Amino acid sequence: MTPPRIILTITACALLGAGCSYPEERVTRSTQPVTSVWAQSASTTTTSFIDADVFAIQELMAAAAQPLPEEAVFVCKKYRAGIVNHHALASDLLAAFFRTLKRCRPDVKTVIILSPDHFGQASAAVTTHRLPYRVSGRDIEVDEHSADRLKGAVTSHQEQASLFTREHGIGALLPFLTDSVPDARIVPVIIRSQIDEVSRAEVSAWLKNELKNPATFVVISSDMSHYLAADIAWRKQAEDNRALQNSDVDFFIAAKDDHTDNGESIAAVLRALGKTKWTLLRESISSDYAGSPGFTTTYAIGFWD
Repeated sequence: MTPPRIILTITACALLGAGCSYPEERVTRSTQPVTSVWAQSASTTTTSFIDADVFAIQELMAAAAQPLPEEAVFVCKKYRAGIVNHHALASDLLAAFFRTLKRCRPDVKTVIILSPDHFGQASAAVTTHRLPYRVSGRDIEVDEHSADRLKGAVTSHQEQASLFTREHGIGALLPFLTDSVPDARIVPVIIRSQIDEVSRAEVSAWLKNELKNPATFVVISSDMSHYLAADIAWRKQAEDNRALQNSDVDFFIAAKDDHTDNGESIAAVLRALGKTKWTLLRESISSDYAGSPGFTTTYAIGFWD
């Protein structure tokens, strides 16, 4: 049987920023070649990859090409980790984040990406996979050694590539990452929101060990406040900013969608970094992109040194 083909349709929710995280996904049966995860068998070779081009909205990416004013004055440090949105509506922020990473960390060779489980399908605390992603005909390889260490470090761990075919928490970032850091390998990781304390500590220990390699950088894929009126959302965003500045692990462990959709990853990274300083590059809200002011998503991009 031909496996399901992932077809993404751009909805008003995605383009107008009505609080959702990404375009609607429809899974249908098709006799056409599979574009998301596929395997082609030849006499001696098998090729498999996840198609990241399905996450790219070309109109928004083209509009994101112009640098933000903040980028010109942003002072570079030896940043070790950062937060970036995965709502493709705010592609200007995605582009700004990865352009800044390129400028400040040209030495990066491995990028660990921590995503929430948007579809609630993960059965383990941590899920990853080993398939490359394909962006514009070019493959982004997984850092196998780092993935091996993750498998050995986290007890509640699984490898399941099918979870990533629709996961925009990873896929939406990759066209921007490859444009700025084309030679980097990645470690795609889904963190389940119901992660327990033991697993959270194991993830932090793994991240701390990976960050001993100066060529490794950690990206938290996170949109911030969800589904609120703009005035309330900005208040929640201010609380997020204070917690980021104070490295408040407990705040992010308890955080729900009114603050962030990936608080567990933020908490794990803060523990791994130890004493650190948060530097905000930019923040925004979906209503700034012609979305409804009554049903919003906020965004914050920045770095820890």
